[in-house]
Amino acid sequence: MGSEYLLIDWQAMPDSEIKRKATAALVHFMKYIHNQPDIIELWAKFFDTLQEIAQKDKENGFLYIKALLHYTISKVSKNEQPRLKQLLDENLSIEDRKDYGNNCCAI
Repeated sequence: MGSEYLLIDWQAMPDSEIKRKATAALVHFMKYIHNQPDIIELWAKFFDTLQEIAQKDKENGFLYIKALLHYTISKVSKNEQPRLKQLLDENLSIEDRKDYGNNCCAI
């Protein structure tokens, strides 16, 4: 009748396995981000643990990260935007900030 769905328990999966599945990890991050009370803290965790995935996304023109930043900007209050900008400044090279920081959001 219908096809079976494969559920993935991302919480139980080790970081090394998530890193190996780079695109899937970014898609999961996109789904997970909207339920978080502190989206900026989630971005900090992303930069701490998934830097290799960010590098792979860079090779594709920051396809996923641009979308995530657009979404994040819409959810972060004006008072919190300097905190997000600081986090991006600390974790992105100047070249990378030009590629997706400045082009995708007015922080």
